[in-house]
Amino acid sequence: MEEEHLIDIMDDLVDEEFNSFKWHLKKETWNGMEPIKPTKLQSADRMNLVDLMIQKYQETGAVQVVMNMFKKINRNDLVNKLGKLCPAAEETGPNRTGPTRTRPCRCPTCHD
Repeated sequence: MEEEHLIDIMDDLVDEEFNSFKWHLKKETWNGMEPIKPTKLQSADRMNLVDLMIQKYQETGAVQVVMNMFKKINRNDLVNKLGKLCPAAEETGPNRTGPTRTRPCRCPTCHD
């Protein structure tokens, strides 16, 4: 369900904001996981980017990462909007209770 919300809300970003979002995302670590590789992000459109984030962070983690990125690009309106659509995401994250990963991710998205 969160996947559809993420795709819809990513459409609220203009191209310049979307590029800034991807720039910040290539540096974002979450729950000790390495960022998504820049080569994977470079050509990703909005739908592909949502797929990459869900593969890497699972749905709830992807929502939290998106919220963090929205804060970094000063789109707090979208943080609030996404928080209302996906309230469970506000209860998880690196400093909150929720799923954590103790080993680095080895999925094809994270490693070439």
